[in-house]
Amino acid sequence: MDTEGLLFEILSWMSAKSILRLTTLSRTCYSFPSENFFLKKHSEQLLNKDDLGFFIQQDQRGGKVELHTLSNKEDKKSYYDYDVPHSSLEFLYNTTKKILGSYNGLLLLKNTNEEDMRLFVCNPATQKIFSIPKHMTNINNDQSTFGVHIVSNTSTTKFPDNYRVIMVKSAEDWSPNSNAYMYIKGEEWNEMAKLNTGARNIIYDMPVYCRGAMHFISDTFPYLTKASPDYKPYIVGCDIDKVKSWRLNLPKEAMRNSHDQSCTMRIFKWGKPSSLSSQSSICLVRLRKSVFMAWVLDDYEVGSWTLVLNTRVRAMGLRELEPVVCGFTIINKDCLVFATQQRVYCYRLTLSYGKLRQSVKAEEISSHGLGGSASHLSFTNYSNTLRSCGSQEVNFDFAGVEKSLEEEEKQCRNLIT
Repeated sequence: MDTEGLLFEILSWMSAKSILRLTTLSRTCYSFPSENFFLKKHSEQLLNKDDLGFFIQQDQRGGKVELHTLSNKEDKKSYYDYDVPHSSLEFLYNTTKKILGSYNGLLLLKNTNEEDMRLFVCNPATQKIFSIPKHMTNINNDQSTFGVHIVSNTSTTKFPDNYRVIMVKSAEDWSPNSNAYMYIKGEEWNEMAKLNTGARNIIYDMPVYCRGAMHFISDTFPYLTKASPDYKPYIVGCDIDKVKSWRLNLPKEAMRNSHDQSCTMRIFKWGKPSSLSSQSSICLVRLRKSVFMAWVLDDYEVGSWTLVLNTRVRAMGLRELEPVVCGFTIINKDCLVFATQQRVYCYRLTLSYGKLRQSVKAEEISSHGLGGSASHLSFTNYSNTLRSCGSQEVNFDFAGVEKSLEEEEKQCRNLIT
């Protein structure tokens, strides 16, 4: 292998920031970040690596957003050390963008402005963005909840346009069906299917893409009678391509007292970040009366679950005397990451020969500035890459950010006077 080929291979495994630094020092590497062949290789290599960062955002219109890494507080680095300029976070915050999901370094965003709720794909590391065309039925402007996910497109679409956006949303109030739509670059939104998702309300936020299908969990509130087949909460899988949906039963322990108002259940990807990984599965996390429980779906066909966590929040060794958990997620295959009203923690889990092993104490990752009164914070796992948003991506509109900041300052001055 010649020198250029060797550098090409080495750089394709590096972080976005390291690549950009080296391209300023080497003429040989200078053109790599602008070549689709290199960007494709780089993004594919990093699909096999663990996520090292995550976004936390206030779950409200125009909520403030922060980026954190899995390093503990002593090793805490700045946004710049994780290859994301702070101006990118300001852009997300001051342009009323809500993070809906992520894939291979790309973020899927929704503009929460009431007049224009369109969707975007952006790369905060390269500060590039692509506006997804509106649907003719204005599903982008619809105030109803929906689940949306961005995945690799295995069709003949060429890189960097080889991804598709899948959306699943409720058909109408009290309907057991959900409508599925798909967007592929160069095409319009297509209505793919009407899928049966049951009588319960579906939690569309942050769906799990596993085994070629999107998975959602239902709510747990006791508004159905025991005679209903959907009385107990469940997970529903939706295969858009095959126009098929099915149910996954929850563990018996998870359903016990699940109707309690303090009970929150969510599902997450368990395994490699790549949605195509055959080793990935689903992790169910339940928080009830300050007790964390978590299970991993170890046999999808049979529907058998393995308990991997059962502990009180107070027993995790947190700094707070009366900790209130505001949000949580699973990152990679062994990290329960959660936020209290002031801090972010990581609690590591390990499966070993079917026996439950868990760390004694949670690691404090950092503090956060999303408000001590925050009641709910949403998490989005993030892997930093140079992946392009598509052939029609454009630069961030920082002029819009500056205008938003000026308007905010003006409002503050008016309040003072």
